[in-house]
Amino acid sequence: MTSGKRICVEHLRLGRIELPEAEVLRFDGVPGFPEARRFALLRHDAGSAFAWLACLDDPALAFAVVDPLELFPDYAPALGAAELAGVDAAGPGEVCLLAIANLSGGKALVNLAAPLVVNAASRRGAQVVLADERWPVRAAIAPSPVLRAEPPSTRPLASAFPRAQTESNPQT
Repeated sequence: MTSGKRICVEHLRLGRIELPEAEVLRFDGVPGFPEARRFALLRHDAGSAFAWLACLDDPALAFAVVDPLELFPDYAPALGAAELAGVDAAGPGEVCLLAIANLSGGKALVNLAAPLVVNAASRRGAQVVLADERWPVRAAIAPSPVLRAEPPSTRPLASAFPRAQTESNPQT
């Protein structure tokens, strides 16, 4: 059991979120949401590829996220030194990737052009906009369970972060 201070937030979309402060993911703002800095990663349903990145600073904000490698095994975005340093990582092996998913026009789509890069050890994260045009903003995924705005069945995902597969790009 983790000791120390606990964070408790009544989230408008996901209900009560409680987790140790040490498990909070910290971002320096997310594009479009500059005040959104503290997040909890919550499993959507047991066995689901989806999770929720719930903002602890704005109780109405949550992003559906997925491990992009579960859906796109060849996904290997190039992360440069600046992107890695932004999350306190010395190399690509220290980070995991999450992709924001959404439902649009009856289709499930994933943003591969701007993944969330998270250092599991430091709990720092950043959304990185990739220059590589191979990765689309709206990549369609195969039919999957519908995301419902219900409280997750399993609370904090803790340190069960997805694996990362990245290309090293030291020039950036």
